[in-house]
Amino acid sequence: MIKSAPKGADFYVLPGGQAISSRGYRAIGGESNISEALEGTISSRNPTYITFDNLKGMNPQEVKSLLQLPKAPSHAVQFDTLQILDDLSIPTGKWNTTNIPEPITTTFHKWGKGGGTQAILLKICGSWGDEKVNQGVLY
Repeated sequence: MIKSAPKGADFYVLPGGQAISSRGYRAIGGESNISEALEGTISSRNPTYITFDNLKGMNPQEVKSLLQLPKAPSHAVQFDTLQILDDLSIPTGKWNTTNIPEPITTTFHKWGKGGGTQAILLKICGSWGDEKVNQGVLY
């Protein structure tokens, strides 16, 4: 489990030249997801959706709209993407059910404006911890 944010680069560069943000975020809700995050892990949801957008300071409704989520999250976790670089991919639209890549949320207009970055992973990753919504602000 990673206990604190690493010092240094804000991104990692893969052998093919792709730059990936060194920090990832996942918006969560529900007791089991929250308990898991408090224990320091994010288990795979086959796939697990993540974002590179910094969710700090956003209220739950802003996160819901940005990421086009069906429900507003109550928590967010932050993690180091180094542990998942070999597992990241870009989902396709409508929760990975179309043939059109969707690196920026756009297909669920009924749930918000979209515009958030997104990627998916299949493996478990460690988190830096979890901070409960406090007066409507994540972290």
